[in-house]
Amino acid sequence: MSMNKGPTLLDGDLPEQENVLQRVLQLPVVSGTCECFQKTYNSTKEAHPLVASVCNAYEKGVQGASNLAAWSMEPVVRRLSTQCESS
Repeated sequence: MSMNKGPTLLDGDLPEQENVLQRVLQLPVVSGTCECFQKTYNSTKEAHPLVASVCNAYEKGVQGASNLAAWSMEPVVRRLSTQCESS
């Protein structure tokens, strides 16, 4: 099995590292599991209206919480990324 190292720049430096979450989601076992879960989740919501309404409310709550978390962590991430770049 060959490993895909990805592109390198002419001067030998590696390009900006890809988001870790995106790399994990590209793994076949992870992407296959996510697809299976998504199909099951969607078919369950279609078959059961009560479950669908609860899931929709939960999805909105999770989205709001994740937006708030991302917003509140932005200053920390910005500060750490500048410190890592200067190292």
